[in-house]
Amino acid sequence: MARISGAFLSVLLLVGSLTGAGTQKRGSDLDLARRTLALRARGGEDSPSEVLGTSLAGYSFHREIEVGGGLTVVVISRNLTGNLLVFSTAGKLTAKGDTQEILSIELADLDQDGIDELLTEEVETRGAGMFASRFAVYKVLRGAISFLWKGEAYSEVDLPPAPREERIGFLRVGFAPRAGFYAPELVHVVFDSRARVWTTETVVLRGGSFHKK
Repeated sequence: MARISGAFLSVLLLVGSLTGAGTQKRGSDLDLARRTLALRARGGEDSPSEVLGTSLAGYSFHREIEVGGGLTVVVISRNLTGNLLVFSTAGKLTAKGDTQEILSIELADLDQDGIDELLTEEVETRGAGMFASRFAVYKVLRGAISFLWKGEAYSEVDLPPAPREERIGFLRVGFAPRAGFYAPELVHVVFDSRARVWTTETVVLRGGSFHKK
């Protein structure tokens, strides 16, 4: 299929600046993860098969992201699956989370607590004549990763003789006036190409969960 990824309106503006040297001491969990993943990215017969107990089977790519609050997240994308690893300021592994195969990543502080949420696009279905991906939002804390929201990113079904079906999702972070200041909101738009219909949903993050606006 020609298209294998949905669309953030400002997708991957952070790529190229996501990975940094950091200040963690050599020998920390984060330092070990960096070295192991660098070896895996280069490939070869001696490529590591896991990092800190996390499988690297089907490895595609990884990114290192500073989300605020002294936390670093290492994002690992693998065939049909993925992982999020959270590290403290000292480089200690404090939380792990599972995802589906990650295609793209963006950051936004949706509840304005000083720690960015992770906005991803992930593969839901891949097979002959069909493909589907979703947007997802994760809350990262020092000792936990919470899955907060998902929405349609892209779907295509092309199984002749049935007509080809395609739905395209867009996700953006906007700001709306609320109680005398501007607060972030998540706007999710989906276009159905056959029906020529647009649908829009706006949600805000309050009290650890999303609420429809």
